[in-house]
Amino acid sequence: GEHRLSVVSTTGTAETTFTVAEAAKPAPGQTTTTTTSKPKKRASKEALPESGDSTYVIAGAVLAVGVAVLLLAWAIMKRRA
Repeated sequence: GEHRLSVVSTTGTAETTFTVAEAAKPAPGQTTTTTTSKPKKRASKEALPESGDSTYVIAGAVLAVGVAVLLLAWAIMKRRA
């Protein structure tokens, strides 16, 4: 059937129409099966794709180590003075 979709935003309205085709009917003698979808399980960490977000973790670790080294050097210099 024919359907109409309208999207309203702060800058205006966009409208379109689209047609959904009728489902194909099975040939005589064929049966159709209906499946129900089950809730999807969350993927384990091993199954997740790499996202590249680890760059900020590495930069944060390098910054933390740098600050620790500076604080340690400051403390040693203060002790000697």
